[in-house]
Amino acid sequence: MEGAIPSSVGQLTSLQGLYLYGNQLEGTIPSSVGQLTSLEILSLSGNQLDGTIPSSVGQLTSLEILYLYDNQLEGTIPSSVGQVTALEILKLHRNHLTGTLPTMFEYLVSMTEVWLQDNYLSGILPAEMSRMVSLTSLFLQNNILSGSVQGVVNHSMQLELTTIDMSNNRLTGSISKEIFLLPELKVLSMSGM
Repeated sequence: MEGAIPSSVGQLTSLQGLYLYGNQLEGTIPSSVGQLTSLEILSLSGNQLDGTIPSSVGQLTSLEILYLYDNQLEGTIPSSVGQVTALEILKLHRNHLTGTLPTMFEYLVSMTEVWLQDNYLSGILPAEMSRMVSLTSLFLQNNILSGSVQGVVNHSMQLELTTIDMSNNRLTGSISKEIFLLPELKVLSMSGM
């Protein structure tokens, strides 16, 4: 399939899953997707979508899975994503996203996987990430993140965290002792920092 996603997609208010991945869709993600309040899965990965992630995704309060990876999306991650408290998996990797990581992570207590690698994200790692108690996988490699990794994880709250990859960023300072106390950690990559 090719072409743009029509704004009329917002009229499908009973829709629970929208799978348009692996096509040649172009243009922007219409803000009308925010009207799909029953949506649990939104998968638009592997297309040629550009523009920004619409802030209207914050209205998708039933959304559990958001796949927007492998596109040409630009701009920042909208802070409205923090309103999607049911969100479990966030995959925004391999785009052209910029700006800092929003502090909205503290509200996403159901989040298990965060895939933000291979973008142009910058700034410090927000301490609010340590409040994501369900987190199992954190992929932040190949960005331009800076500052310290102190306080980013919490071994007494993040009991399921198995994978952390922060390699190829501009992080400085010592490695947080908290990381070495994570009870389930199986993969840690911090090379090229």
